Amino acid sequence: MADAYANVVVGSKLKLKGASKKKKKNNKSKELVSLSGSMKAEEEESALTEAERKYKRRRAEKEKEEIKKEVKTSHREKVERLNAKLANLTEHNDIPRISAAGNG
Repeated sequence: MADAYANVVVGSKLKLKGASKKKKKNNKSKELVSLSGSMKAEEEESALTEAERKYKRRRAEKEKEEIKKEVKTSHREKVERLNAKLANLTEHNDIPRISAAGNG
């Protein structure tokens, strides 16, 4: 019986796939990435035409207005608005009821 277990290795740890030591991140690389990102944004702005700049500016203002509008409404008002919208929809898109009793 001892011969059956002669090839068993004792004392080694179980090796799992993907379980590797975590590498320490370098803070200098983050600073370089953030600096290069800001440079890219400036280059991108200079490459835009006047109309594109106006469009981006107006779009940002419109998004801010929409966010302010949504913040003002409470959850209850949002639910009531959704229910009113659903009540006005036609019943054409409703899922028909299916039962075994009426299938003849």
